[in-house]
Amino acid sequence: MTRYELWRATVLGLLLGCVSAPASAEETTETPPVARSLESSAQSQPSPTLGTYDARLAARRSLRFELSVFPQYWGISVEYPDETWANVVRDDGNSALESGPVSSGWGLGFGARYHFLDHLGVQTRLILGLHRVSSGSSDNLITMTSSILELTPVIGPLGRFYAGPTAFGGALLFDRRAFLYPEGERREGLTPLLVFGAGGELGVYLGPREEAALLLMLLVGDLANLPESLGTKSAVGHLAAGASIAF
Repeated sequence: MTRYELWRATVLGLLLGCVSAPASAEETTETPPVARSLESSAQSQPSPTLGTYDARLAARRSLRFELSVFPQYWGISVEYPDETWANVVRDDGNSALESGPVSSGWGLGFGARYHFLDHLGVQTRLILGLHRVSSGSSDNLITMTSSILELTPVIGPLGRFYAGPTAFGGALLFDRRAFLYPEGERREGLTPLLVFGAGGELGVYLGPREEAALLLMLLVGDLANLPESLGTKSAVGHLAAGASIAF
């Protein structure tokens, strides 16, 4: 081979090497199809945290019905006129309720809640209760049923917690043996007593769609139909803690 042919072969080899080098670089740097598929699917799926929060918001902005259960406490306080106690004869075998009867029992609530904004909504609840009334003067088993309607503007949840003022009204129904003072010449039964007032509720939502809640409720109010012979001043207190589930 002559010197000219050797020089031409060298030049051709260098040119072929320069042309093939970029193609090889593109092949080595190109992402494999499987890796590209995994990357695209990961980008298209939202993070678990974002998905959970979106589900909570969607559930919150829909009308949901609730079932609740409550251990409850009711207390009644009445200021009697002096003449109420005139000519009262105590009969321990048939004693009735004295001043300030209290009751404890359970309530079952049926309600609904709806958020018209992410952190502002409203809930309503009808609570039916069955209670045992106790007083210092009687060992007799006296029962009371309650039927209370509540309306609460819900502020929150902030995180998981919510709160709101509550307005309520309803009736407390005592059995025929229940009186506000011992048996005597003047007897005024406690069936029924209409109650109304206001208070507040504090709770926390649980679950991926806020379907469960734990709550504490405190209400204070007055008796709407207390007979004047029993007094002109009265007060009602109600404390309840419970749990609810939304559907």
